[in-house]
Amino acid sequence: MTAASTPSTVLLVEDDHDIRSLLRLRVERLGHNVVEAATGEAAMDLVRRHHPVLIMLDILLPGIDGWEVLRRLRADDEFADTPVMVVSIIDDPDSAVHPPVQGYVLKPFRTAEIDDLAGRLIAERVVAGSISAASDDGAEERERDLQ
Repeated sequence: MTAASTPSTVLLVEDDHDIRSLLRLRVERLGHNVVEAATGEAAMDLVRRHHPVLIMLDILLPGIDGWEVLRRLRADDEFADTPVMVVSIIDDPDSAVHPPVQGYVLKPFRTAEIDDLAGRLIAERVVAGSISAASDDGAEERERDLQ
């Protein structure tokens, strides 16, 4: 199985059960595993446990909101580069005020919009991870050769 065909984990952070179920269905149809959180606090716990290739993040959440989740992710070296796709009714993608995201989809959304953007972001992350892993393997081989 190639890196591109290996199922990756996507974290859905959405407090509305119906929307979360719809997003789960879309991501699973793309061939990926899904973990779900209904609060920002739960999202932060799941990020650490599952290291998702993509986080689909609502902004209006109970407890800490999506912007705070995003700030915490970007401040953590381990997750600062994890792609985030906001899916929210909040029409405020201003990166001058908030940390940047890789995608922004307004509710109500078209499922094709979710499929296209999520599929592209996951593919980019998987390819980047494969290149990084191959580079790391090459560095280990060169290190062994030098010894």
